[in-house]
Amino acid sequence: MRNGLIGAAAFGVLLLGAGVPALAFDRGHVETFAVLPAGASGPEGLTVGADGNVYATTFGFNAQGQVAGASRLFVFAPNGDLIRNVAIAGATAHTLGLGFNPVTGDLIVLDFGAGIALKVNRVTGASSVFMTVTGSSGLNALTFDRAGNLYVSDSF
Repeated sequence: MRNGLIGAAAFGVLLLGAGVPALAFDRGHVETFAVLPAGASGPEGLTVGADGNVYATTFGFNAQGQVAGASRLFVFAPNGDLIRNVAIAGATAHTLGLGFNPVTGDLIVLDFGAGIALKVNRVTGASSVFMTVTGSSGLNALTFDRAGNLYVSDSF
């Protein structure tokens, strides 16, 4: 009997909470930071370099559908001006996470489509394989520790 009363009371509290609207986050005044060039696929990865520039990679789809070719690396100045737009050599169209190694300064980009991590030249887009994953993978996010060790999450 006592368990039944506790359960009923808990259910009543849940019902009371269901009637309270959730408080939305007030984003205040926002501005567009940058706009990708016409025809570009949507951005997925985003990081800020030690130089203060914002680096973004693309995932191969825009409003019209799939975009052919290698993923792009866009580099924006802190004020949002586009500095560079380069193809990431050796990449599929589907890259996600990217970040700078805090020890070496290397830019590492995760190629979701190929299951590899690429070391990418931030100026030319040239790349080399930094890490491969065996089996089916979906590399999507990365981080480094202070010693420069890379940690990668895998969707699959």
